[in-house]
Amino acid sequence: MATERKHRGQTDVQLDSTPFRPEGRLIVIGGNEAKEGHRPILELIAKRARAGKLVVFTIASEEPGDQWENYQKTFKELGVDRLEQFDARSREELLEQSRPEMLDEETVVFFAGGDQMKITSKFGGTPLCDRLRQLYAQGALIAGTSSGASVMAEVMMAAGESESSHQGQESVRLAPGLGLISGVIIDQHFAAWADGPLAGRGSTESAFARGGN
Repeated sequence: MATERKHRGQTDVQLDSTPFRPEGRLIVIGGNEAKEGHRPILELIAKRARAGKLVVFTIASEEPGDQWENYQKTFKELGVDRLEQFDARSREELLEQSRPEMLDEETVVFFAGGDQMKITSKFGGTPLCDRLRQLYAQGALIAGTSSGASVMAEVMMAAGESESSHQGQESVRLAPGLGLISGVIIDQHFAAWADGPLAGRGSTESAFARGGN
């Protein structure tokens, strides 16, 4: 079940609560991960995906073709044989072309970067999203970089990123995420905050994993 609300021409989708004690794992990447040479973060994803398939979601990007080409090359070099792109330019297109069965128990999902509102407004609350959450509860690995990382939380930062972050709390807007992890807000870039509880600075070439057994 999901509810929707409109905000400045976009749809915010409020999802059900985070799955209780999910068996799956999340890999949350700050962004700008290495795609050539020593690339330990993507190697971690590839290691799990080699036994099944990897689906790369490019729905957040303005240039999905180029983005897919880069990740396809990288993951093939890392030994992933079964690779698929999933892209849609609108929620209607996603609903028309998506099939929940395209995500099975051996699927690893990777959300590439772009605009996190494009992910939630197109994907959130759809049957495909419900399938993703079901697989995560059962043990699937879900990874995301940049905006693909921020959408994993129940609540995400929808404004005030990068250069605008230093302007303070007035530049920040929160919106519903995909609800895969609760109790955190993921600021994928974490540019310098001048004041307030988020004051600090973070590296984009970083990741953390969160999972069950």
